[in-house]
Amino acid sequence: MPNQPTKDRFSDPTVVFRNELAKIKTTSVKRAVLWMLRKSPEEFWYAPSSYSGRYHSPDEFGIGGQVLHTKRVFYQAMVLSDAAYEEMDTTDRDILYAAALVHDTLAGSTGSGDHVSTFVEYYYDRDYTHELIVSLICQAVEQHAGRWTPEPLKLTSYTEEMEFIQTLLHYADMIATKNNSTHILKEKDYPLPKPTGKW
Repeated sequence: MPNQPTKDRFSDPTVVFRNELAKIKTTSVKRAVLWMLRKSPEEFWYAPSSYSGRYHSPDEFGIGGQVLHTKRVFYQAMVLSDAAYEEMDTTDRDILYAAALVHDTLAGSTGSGDHVSTFVEYYYDRDYTHELIVSLICQAVEQHAGRWTPEPLKLTSYTEEMEFIQTLLHYADMIATKNNSTHILKEKDYPLPKPTGKW
C-alpha cells in the first residue's frame, strides 16, 4: 500500500467518519474509501463548504464546514438508498456511501473551482490493492455535479447501475446543499389549522 500521511484526530477518518464508515458493510469498499480519505488533501478537513458564501448552509462556512457538508450528503444518500432498496444491492449501496464521503475531498484544492475533472487522476493508483473499487467510487463521483459536470465527463458512458448511483449521489448533494434554514418550512410562516372539539 502506498505511503499515507499521518492524520491528527481532526483529520483521521476513523474518528471523524466513524459512524458513517460503520454503515459500509462491504470490506473492500470500506478499505478503499479509507485509503482515499487518508490520501485526501489536508485542507478538506478544515475547509468551509463554500468559499464564496453563495452556496451551502451558513453553518458550513467556517472551519470544518466541508466535513459537515459531507456528513449531510452521506445522511441524504442513506435516506435515498433506503427509498430505493429494491434497486440496489449491498455493494451498490456501499459504493454510494463511499462516494458521498469523498465527493468533495478535492473541492477548494484544485484552484480552478473544478474538483471533478481531476478526481480520477488524483485517486488513481494502479499499485493499490483495491484499485477496481477506487475506480467504481471515482465513477460514482464523476457526475455528482449534475448539469454543472465539466466537459467531457458529461459524454462518458456508464453501466445502468452506476448511472443510478450517480443520480442518487447528485440528489443527495443537492438536497444537503439546499437543506438549510432558508429552505425549511417553519410552522410560524405556514401555520397549520388547530383542531377544535373532538376528533
